[in-house]
Amino acid sequence: MKILILTEASQKKGLGHVIRCMSVYNEAVANNIDVTLIVNSDSCIKSFINVQNGVVQNWLLNESVFRNIIKNYDCVVIDSYDISDSFCNILSETCKIPVFIDYIQKRVYFRGIVVDASVEPLKYNYSQNKKVKYLKGFDFVLLRDEFKPINRRVIKENITDILISLGGTDVRNLTPFIIDILKSEGVNLKIMCNENFKNVIDFNDYKNIQLIYNPTPKIIKKNMLESDIAISSAGQTLNELAVCQTPTIMIGVADNQHWNINLFKRQGFLFAGWWNDETLKNNIISCYNYYKAQKNRAIVINSIKSMIDGFGAARLIKEILTWSDSEKY
Repeated sequence: MKILILTEASQKKGLGHVIRCMSVYNEAVANNIDVTLIVNSDSCIKSFINVQNGVVQNWLLNESVFRNIIKNYDCVVIDSYDISDSFCNILSETCKIPVFIDYIQKRVYFRGIVVDASVEPLKYNYSQNKKVKYLKGFDFVLLRDEFKPINRRVIKENITDILISLGGTDVRNLTPFIIDILKSEGVNLKIMCNENFKNVIDFNDYKNIQLIYNPTPKIIKKNMLESDIAISSAGQTLNELAVCQTPTIMIGVADNQHWNINLFKRQGFLFAGWWNDETLKNNIISCYNYYKAQKNRAIVINSIKSMIDGFGAARLIKEILTWSDSEKY
């Protein structure tokens, strides 16, 4: 069995697709599967890909390049919202086990495994198509090994530590805005970012601010658990915050985050608004004041603590291996 994983990342898109794919990559390695990861990316990914068979390459360049890349693999996993219907059809027609990771139900697929970890109503009906295996719901949230089941044992009386996670580069330049809102609260602010973080602010002018550059999954988990609440964009990071049971204030920074926002609102996370909303400042203050009450944070933690178990990647690899043993096609 040889698996190829194709995904994308950029300063604008962030690292959510790659993070999901890294979980699949690591699970494949754990099962002694020959696996390669190719990322269509800019410079934001250079310090992030540290796996043996990790490559930065524009696999979306043209159809001939795409065909040439996928031809030597038994299974191809694609996590990309940029991929065209034409490329999807090529994969479905030529690959033994095509796998599409699509949390926003972007298109209908006619053959392969489709992974949709959202709980949004089905947009397409696959019930009559035996050539599609549709894997849906929290059981298929793809998280890295470090985010296996966790139990948050302590809920402090007061908020002392806040984690800010806005996609590593913070393309909407929200960090100075949020710091200005919270600077008088006397809390510790921990800001997760990468080397492309370019916010114009002199952090030396503020006390109790820590920049955490290029954190490993272990460091990310540690800081999530040590923080009383988080302020986060509404991408893949919300899944990790849910596993760590960190009450979160969500800010929408990309159009494809609508479903994530709706999902986690139902689970108890608070939504402050979109990055360009005129009421964003007041909404953040309102959310923060709500979380000041220990009982309110406890309610959210109780709601999300069993939402995701962290074994989604293991379940997907099992489905791939089972599919490879079938003789349907």
